[in-house]
Amino acid sequence: MPGTTGYSVLLSAKTRWAAGSVMYSTTLGEMTGLIEALGPAADRLHWLFISVDAGCDAPETMAAYLDAFDCRILGLSGIEAQVEQAARSFRVYYRRVPTEDGGYTMDH
Repeated sequence: MPGTTGYSVLLSAKTRWAAGSVMYSTTLGEMTGLIEALGPAADRLHWLFISVDAGCDAPETMAAYLDAFDCRILGLSGIEAQVEQAARSFRVYYRRVPTEDGGYTMDH
């Protein structure tokens, strides 16, 4: 996009946790595809993957998982109060939903 100074990208996160805390996500794959499609222009964006599951997504967990994707994607997590503040700032809805097997999933 010649003459522009930046881009805005909004992705819908479809992330689920399963037994053993294995994350299944198409969002990071989509982000990686967008980064590749944008070429050098992708460097003008800040690529963020923000977890809404403070209970499972410790910084070490996020870092290990993100190693499989483009290195420009920054993973963010925090304590529940920080997650709430970030969600409010970005106007993101999320809710912890119990499952029948005693676990939970994150609705967002």
